Amino acid sequence: MRWILLIVSLSAAGAGGQPLEYGAATAALGGAGAALSETGSMRLNPAALAATRTFFLMAGYSRSYGLSELDHLFAETGLPLGSATYGLAIESYGFEQFRQQTLHAALAGMFESTALAAGVAGMVQHRSIPGIPASILISGRAGFIAGFGDRLHIGVAVHRIVQSERAGDAGRIVLIGASVRPLRKLLFLIDAHKDGGFPVSIRSGLEFMPARTLSVRSGLSTAPETYSLGVGIAVGAVRVALAGQRHSVLGWSRVVDLRIAG
Repeated sequence: MRWILLIVSLSAAGAGGQPLEYGAATAALGGAGAALSETGSMRLNPAALAATRTFFLMAGYSRSYGLSELDHLFAETGLPLGSATYGLAIESYGFEQFRQQTLHAALAGMFESTALAAGVAGMVQHRSIPGIPASILISGRAGFIAGFGDRLHIGVAVHRIVQSERAGDAGRIVLIGASVRPLRKLLFLIDAHKDGGFPVSIRSGLEFMPARTLSVRSGLSTAPETYSLGVGIAVGAVRVALAGQRHSVLGWSRVVDLRIAG
């Protein structure tokens, strides 16, 4: 049974079914985040990096379905220089029989006198399986987040594989999302993710801020069917986020991350 879970979950990750890699805030919001900037991940939409006003460092850890073999470590950093912000991220995922390591580099900026942020990113991924030659995947990402006042943001991102030595990799992933803030303390997000030949995944999330230092989050997604819960705590320049996500078949996953702004 354990190996069956591993095979199914690794396949789900390739189908865009694991938003845990984008951090605890995105995971708690059901994987929605195409239009999320301040707490969004540049690995989901590189335009999110444009909201960075100071240097930051973020590190996190997730475990899928309670399996140590599916532990995932990730880190991001961003540095504004002039009118642009530069970002770098690394990831390590898997176990002895399957190891995947990824490097991301991103660049984003805000167009002058507009509420439009745009970003581009490149990714190199190395995957190794004992007894099989290691494979390399190279992909590019581009996206934008447009603001319409303080209450509505629209985000679009496209992930495109440039080179892959692996059969079955989706050539393109398209993400379209919106974030709506009907009240100052309330945020609603909804995304549509299309990953190759897999069904469209609809992801939605709700964030409530009962206090300036506390965010309470929940989310739902389809394809795969999940629901999630999480909290975010901010104290000065330090933010901690935690999330739990339940897959309708495979069970619970958890993710935690820490972000420090300079």
